[in-house]
Amino acid sequence: MEGGLGFRNLLCFNKAMLGKQVWRLIRYPNLLVSRILKSKYYPKDSILNCETPKNASWFWQSIISAREAIKGGILKRVGSGKSIRIWKDQWIPNNLNGRPTTGMPASGEEQKVEELISNFRWKRNEIYRRFNREDAENILKIPISLSRSGDMHFWTHCKNGEFSVKSCYQVLLKEDRSMERGAKGEAGSSYDDSNKQIWKTLWSLNIKHKIKLFIWRCITNTLTARETIFRRTKQGSPICSRCGDRMETIEHILFHCHQAQKVWKLAPIQWDGIQNQTGCFKKWWAALSQTTSRAEGRQHIALTANLLWQLWKDRNEMEFEGKEREGLKIVQKASAEWMEYEEAWKGKNEKSTSETDGAIGSARERGREEGELLELQIATKKAAVGHKLGIGIVAKEAGGRIRAEWTLVERSAHRDIQDEAVAVRLALMKAKQQGWQRIKIISANKQLIALLKAGKGDNPNTATLVEDINVLANLFQMCSFEVRNISNMSLSNQISHYALSILMDEERFFGSP
Repeated sequence: MEGGLGFRNLLCFNKAMLGKQVWRLIRYPNLLVSRILKSKYYPKDSILNCETPKNASWFWQSIISAREAIKGGILKRVGSGKSIRIWKDQWIPNNLNGRPTTGMPASGEEQKVEELISNFRWKRNEIYRRFNREDAENILKIPISLSRSGDMHFWTHCKNGEFSVKSCYQVLLKEDRSMERGAKGEAGSSYDDSNKQIWKTLWSLNIKHKIKLFIWRCITNTLTARETIFRRTKQGSPICSRCGDRMETIEHILFHCHQAQKVWKLAPIQWDGIQNQTGCFKKWWAALSQTTSRAEGRQHIALTANLLWQLWKDRNEMEFEGKEREGLKIVQKASAEWMEYEEAWKGKNEKSTSETDGAIGSARERGREEGELLELQIATKKAAVGHKLGIGIVAKEAGGRIRAEWTLVERSAHRDIQDEAVAVRLALMKAKQQGWQRIKIISANKQLIALLKAGKGDNPNTATLVEDINVLANLFQMCSFEVRNISNMSLSNQISHYALSILMDEERFFGSP
């Protein structure tokens, strides 16, 4: 069941586990097992394209059965381009299947991507001549690696490009459910999204696990109410023993019975806007889940879950022990348990915050002890029309004195994080040319700085740029990265705007002290 207790679809899970073995053979070709299998089953080809011999072992047939499951999610990241076949490999991130949509030449010659590269730049004229406009634009968005590392495989379903069983399983499960709906003649709808919101809200609530399980059983209609027992066994009475008026369903126990109505009248929170949904608990909870975006929405839902749990406990005490609690005591008990969990959660967060602040303070003290650095403030600006990207770089001393300015023009990839990464890479190259050894890169792009500190990109293009930036950063005695608001980098911002009006790069130096 989607979103329920998380039981695995074993067929999809098994394929995902086998897919991990395929990925290992691709990513680590020098392992002993990789070399043995290659020499036996695909000596002249890739595992992604080789044919399976009729006498292949059961083990190899199992591995190959998972190949198709992961093949569509593997993209070749351009390094030198020597191993990438232009027309047969998946290497263009923004194309649907990773391959060119342009028709293959009639000659059918084997061509490699390295033929399209010269001096770490794409051969723009050659690309526009060989490919249609859409392909050409997408190819020119791919950054060329300065480190000239070999071409690598990138798993597109994970931001860091590394294969994971979890991501593969989710992809296979989604495809499996899509096929099931197609076989039944059903179409995907907002109902699927609603289900996801229900489970996401439930499992993220700050309440006891037994209450989460209780709510899950309410949603899936698996609680042992009288009506459920009678429907399944045809034994006993389906009528509510407390009011004797209606059948005892989950909805009757929690909303319609006179005891439940008393409790809701006394409750500190009311849900009048969804009263018309109380005939079906799942629909009512789905409507409730939509309130998470409002102020204190999650806390209110958590309190509501505690109220529902106490109503169910009260029903069981009445059913099996003949005891009946007052409505006010039910509300007080639910509120007390809710407050207990909220206080524990706040205490945990306050401790975490104080520890983080202390760590930041220590880092700042260490920075002061290390002495002054040159700051390289970087800003970018895209042209409103076309692909022009203006880059402004300002090198400043600690006292604010400007040492250098660069006004640069590049081609925009029309993705802010990639454009900013290109600018950072250029800034590091300029700093190295000047012989500077201690620098700090300042950017307004929080996402990029986070990727640089993690050392991994979020797609094949940024992965190449982050890799290059890390290689360049290691060439300095000290190189750090910092986020700063663009309003505090007015000069570099002005220069990036000015860069859109020039044709050639400009640079200015102001001498050393």
